[in-house]
Amino acid sequence: MALFKRGSKSEAEAYKSLGYQYLVISQFLKAITAFEKAIDLNPKYYVAAEKNLTLAENRYINSARVSP
Repeated sequence: MALFKRGSKSEAEAYKSLGYQYLVISQFLKAITAFEKAIDLNPKYYVAAEKNLTLAENRYINSARVSP
């Protein structure tokens, strides 16, 4: 992520996209971290990233319940 200016829209968008990719492959903790970073870098991403963050958190909780 060093290619982006710290806190820029591009960096926040990159973390939001990274979080989504982690979500797709069921890497929920990494997805949560990436979405939180996107929100931290650029609060304008709060709505989109928050929706995905909530989804990742719920899937993580559900996967923990299923695991032995």
